[in-house]
Amino acid sequence: TDHPTFGYGLAFSPDGRHLVVGGVNEFSIEPLDGGPSLTVPLKDDMTRSLTVSPDSKTVAVGLWSGPVRFFRLDTGEATLDELRQAERATAIAFRDNNILVTVSANGGFKLWDLVGLRSLSDQSLSSVDPGTTAGLPLTPTLGLGTDIAATASLFDGRLIRWSLNPTDWIREGCATHRHELNDAEKDRFSLRAAPTVCSS
Repeated sequence: TDHPTFGYGLAFSPDGRHLVVGGVNEFSIEPLDGGPSLTVPLKDDMTRSLTVSPDSKTVAVGLWSGPVRFFRLDTGEATLDELRQAERATAIAFRDNNILVTVSANGGFKLWDLVGLRSLSDQSLSSVDPGTTAGLPLTPTLGLGTDIAATASLFDGRLIRWSLNPTDWIREGCATHRHELNDAEKDRFSLRAAPTVCSS
């Protein structure tokens, strides 16, 4: 298919019916059955990363200007929800329909609760000698598995493994904050029957 100007980002919908193509001042949704494409305008902006939700209903777009915005796959209509962080997201992926993983240009790794539009986890790559990156941002890429994620950066030459298991985040948090989960937190992650992680 012809496309006016490509930007970062290219993703198939999990149902195999659409291809989403990043662009400058727009992105497009291409039906794979040969139907007409849908162009979604991005005024004075461009895609930096994009992904499609597991239910093939939502496109998440990391914009060059910084925020991550959400659009309906069937119509291209913006949902008006957005996530904001200090650095633009160089790679994003859905863990499920309600959790998005983002990696930012400075190496920040976040999991977002899309129901409450809040960060569940916020971690950074360990410090890197600026001389090894020639002053360039880390701009890591992202791979997502069931319980782990991996990031890799061309500029510092590291492959980093991250846990997506809530009990691992809780264990790490307990080591720092000594905080026991309340009932709402246990329900959020289906951990009500789990053994106590933080001990007094």
